[in-house]
Amino acid sequence: MHTLYRALSNESHAGLGITDLYVIEDERSAIGMSFEPDPVDSSRDSGLAIAAGLLFLAINADTQARKEPSWLPKLEQVARGLGVPLEIVRADGSTA
Repeated sequence: MHTLYRALSNESHAGLGITDLYVIEDERSAIGMSFEPDPVDSSRDSGLAIAAGLLFLAINADTQARKEPSWLPKLEQVARGLGVPLEIVRADGSTA
């Protein structure tokens, strides 16, 4: 669900997905790029695949760290560095 949210919000907020879609290289422009009001919507499926892959790797890392408690401090260190909580919260608000 979170991966789908991130993919859809990338298309609806002024982020890199929107920038990539509406900004084109333009040698005639003083800054080398310009706004394209009618963009050709090329396939951007790879963004969803990358997000899903990273989510899978995060879940796998969490699962492995919980199986091998000696890995948990490393996972906690990574989570702190990323500024994310280590606790998994389900869609209904309960915790794992």
